[in-house]
Amino acid sequence: MSADPDAAGARRVPEQDRSRQRVEQILDAAITCIAAEGVDAMTMSGLATAADVSLPSIYRYFPSKQAIVRVLVERYAEVVRQRLTDALGDGVEGPDDARAAVARALDAYWALYRQDDAFAAVWGAAVADPALAQLDIDDSRTNGHLLAQALVSVVPQVAPADLERRAFLASHLAGAAVRLAIQLPDVEGDAVIADVLDRVVGPLLGLPAPR
Repeated sequence: MSADPDAAGARRVPEQDRSRQRVEQILDAAITCIAAEGVDAMTMSGLATAADVSLPSIYRYFPSKQAIVRVLVERYAEVVRQRLTDALGDGVEGPDDARAAVARALDAYWALYRQDDAFAAVWGAAVADPALAQLDIDDSRTNGHLLAQALVSVVPQVAPADLERRAFLASHLAGAAVRLAIQLPDVEGDAVIADVLDRVVGPLLGLPAPR
């Protein structure tokens, strides 16, 4: 994919219902293609066939494959954010409750990777593309901020500014660990996720060790 940031972001935004439906049709087909063959193997002509639209229709809304991946990353990021928000609930009441909430969030993130082949492929492509990697960093920072806000009252030993930085780092490292774990056999992948919680994310956030 091109490393030109303008090519990644410059796309026509549909204004009419019919156009929006066409875009959704294209994106749905892209998810199917990516889940089956990966981002690199997906071609714009193949996508047009899968979406049952003309090739010019694809380029009307998406000037490049990179632009499609960008939209999918942004959408998946919202899914991840909602899973994190759900895991944190209305707040945490103590260190043990906080650790349980973080564990739920990490488990939900891990489940997304295991259940959706396109999710793993899209996010992996974004991380590997210099023009899209900033999306991953921004997502980690946003999720880290949500974590820090939820935990600040239950880890008073960590200064708020330090907690913000640590939560950002914990979020980013968790993402990297999940991308590693998805490439491993199930048992080993589960063990990696457990280790990340107990030995990396938990300690970084000042949370108690597992009992």
